[in-house]
Amino acid sequence: MSYSISALEDFQPAYNHIWWVANSSNTAQANFEYIADVSITGQTFAGGATFIRMKTPADPTYGRGVFDIAPILQRYLSSDIGNTIYGFQQCPNSILDYTVNFGEMYGPSSGVTVYTNMITASGSTAFNGSLSTLEYKDYSPGNYASAGPPDQINILSNAPSSGTIRGALTEEDQWVYVMSQTSGAIKFANINTYTGVGSSKVYAASYRVINHQYHNTGTAANRMLRFPSGGQLNSITDSDIYTTDTLPIIKQLITAWEIYFTNTAHDRVSESYWTIVDSSCTNHDVYRVHFKNKYGAYDSFSFTKSHQVNTDIKRVQYEKPLGEFKSGSSYTYNKTDRFRTSYHTEYRPTIKLNSDWITESQSIWLEELLTSPEIYLDDATHGLIPINIIDTKYTQRQHKTDKVFNLVIDFQYSFNERRQRA
Repeated sequence: MSYSISALEDFQPAYNHIWWVANSSNTAQANFEYIADVSITGQTFAGGATFIRMKTPADPTYGRGVFDIAPILQRYLSSDIGNTIYGFQQCPNSILDYTVNFGEMYGPSSGVTVYTNMITASGSTAFNGSLSTLEYKDYSPGNYASAGPPDQINILSNAPSSGTIRGALTEEDQWVYVMSQTSGAIKFANINTYTGVGSSKVYAASYRVINHQYHNTGTAANRMLRFPSGGQLNSITDSDIYTTDTLPIIKQLITAWEIYFTNTAHDRVSESYWTIVDSSCTNHDVYRVHFKNKYGAYDSFSFTKSHQVNTDIKRVQYEKPLGEFKSGSSYTYNKTDRFRTSYHTEYRPTIKLNSDWITESQSIWLEELLTSPEIYLDDATHGLIPINIIDTKYTQRQHKTDKVFNLVIDFQYSFNERRQRA
């Protein structure tokens, strides 16, 4: 008897197919089925179970059994955003560690026997990604999860070349997200700051932020990290920063900065992520949004032009007839009597936002904003507020046909408002 399995590479996006294929020499047995018991580190299931069992028949031509475990993993992934601490932060809700125990079952209908734990595949990783069908066909985990040098991984974003914040000292937040499959691969974040603009920018200073706690990938939450790349860089604890230059990191005249990651030996392991300071003026309220991208990380974008608020109002009313006994002998009404009364009033604002001019590459990238399932408005008073974009179509724009263009969206808060009863 022989039994074997094959699988995709590790570090797979959970919202694409994660296929495991089992191959047994017992497929001719009566009532044969393959089984796969999927367990997730730190997770228990309904009734206290430690695994979810999947079954599948043998393929009639090739005799193999195929399990797509992605739908199980999706239920236990969500997202990570915000500044719970400054500096390196784990993403425990965006990545998980799982094990699959393979077996089979067969025998007469009167007594099918289950054979478990014939092969165990442990220590596999999935993250909260959702790539397009064409992108996933070319997906290579080594491009996104660092195993150390000489390879340099991509930041978990399709944002074109750089992020933008309005004014270095206004503290507009944003983050960069990275994954690691080897302990010590993401040990330092290196920050180079610059003055000037474009080809005239001039190097200003260098800083190295230490990842003290989250570099051991034996813990699943340490395999995906986020690091501040906006104004919150200045909130990182001084003791976590090594530099021969002066603090804070972002000073008044800084116009751009570059962030990249290195391992324990200070070897570079990632591409650079650039942030450019937008110093242009606007007479309008600025709406800063953070949205979950295809990799389960968060990208950021600001709408700096006019906005408009329209409110949908829903009223439920009852009406009483004109006239009533005001006394034993008086059947009349008063001018102050209310005959139609609202007993339930609910309303929801829709806010239309306009961006500044955007580039063609930004137009392609911002489709991820329009299709994102999780978006937050970064409110100066209330912090991160969940919103939903209600647009149902998106057109990618091209300079050769549209010349100049911006982005216009309509969003609603994720809750309704209510008024008092009359």
